[in-house]
Amino acid sequence: MDLILGRFADVEIAGLSEAELAQLEHLIEVPDPDLYAALTGDKPLGPEYASALFERLVESDWTPVPTKVVLDAERGVILQSFGGSRAAYVNALQEANTSVPVARAILGDQLRRARVQATLPSGTPTAAQIQTFYESYPDLSVRLVKSKPQPSWLGTKTQGFAISEVAPDRVFTLKTGRTTTLYTSEGSFRVKLLEVDERGRMRLSRKALLDKPEGTPVRSR
Repeated sequence: MDLILGRFADVEIAGLSEAELAQLEHLIEVPDPDLYAALTGDKPLGPEYASALFERLVESDWTPVPTKVVLDAERGVILQSFGGSRAAYVNALQEANTSVPVARAILGDQLRRARVQATLPSGTPTAAQIQTFYESYPDLSVRLVKSKPQPSWLGTKTQGFAISEVAPDRVFTLKTGRTTTLYTSEGSFRVKLLEVDERGRMRLSRKALLDKPEGTPVRSR
C-alpha cells in the first residue's frame, strides 16, 4: 500500500488543497488490509472516507499513468496552444490562479480517462452512417493514418481516418509515408500518413459509400 499511496502522492500532492491533504492523511491512517480491499472493490470503506480524492486514488491504482506520459502530454499542450513557449504556458496558468503541478494532475486525469475509454468496445460504422456524417459535415478534412499507440481521435484504434474536427492540427500537415512523433494533450504518438489526395488531404468518397449496400462495415485500408 505504501507504493500505491506514494506513487499517488508523488503525482498529486503539489496540487492538493488543504482539505484534500487532510483527506489523504485520513486515508493513510486506514489499515493496509482495509484500504487494499477498498481499492480492489472487495470491501468499501466507511462513508467518512468517501471523497473525490479517494476516487482518484482508486483510478490511479486501476489505470496508472506514468509521469513521463504526463510530461509528454504537457509538452503537447505547450506546442499546440502556446507555440512551444513554456513561459507563455506558465503565465497562462498563473493568470488562471493555478500552477504547473495542478495542471499536470488534470492532464493525468484526462489521460487516465482516455485509457479507460480505450478499453471500452466501439462498433464499426456502416457505409450509410458514414455517408450521413459526410453530408452533415461536408467541410471536414479527413486523413488516413496509422498511429502507435492508439489515440482517442482515431476511435482508440491504431489505424483509421483522422477528422479535422477532433484530430490535432499537425496531422493535416504531415507528408505521405513519413512517420512523425506528435505531442498532444493525450501524450505522444508515432503517426504515419497513409494516403492523401492531390490537395494533400483526403475526403470521404460519397460514391464509394453509395456503391456499398447499406449495413456494410467500412474498414480502414
